[in-house]
Amino acid sequence: MTATRTLPPGTVVSVHSTRGDSGIWSVYRAERRKLSSQIAIRLLALVCLLGAIMSFSLLSYIDARGVIPGEFGPSWQAQQLGRDGRTAAALSP
Repeated sequence: MTATRTLPPGTVVSVHSTRGDSGIWSVYRAERRKLSSQIAIRLLALVCLLGAIMSFSLLSYIDARGVIPGEFGPSWQAQQLGRDGRTAAALSP
């Protein structure tokens, strides 16, 4: 039987589910299952987006600053431009 076909006169239709589900609660559980599967996908997308934003921000900061004090010292480009106050000739061995 399709949803668009009319029933013949005198046909008895059961209103209650034959599986014993409790109506609105089965719908609630089904919707909750759908949402719980969407949460994982949305969380993964959020983590990827935040990672890309953090990478872009860090690289923009490094590009604008030129010299970041730390373990590795000034970058090669910053040394060539003299942004750290030293010239390229002073840095060569």
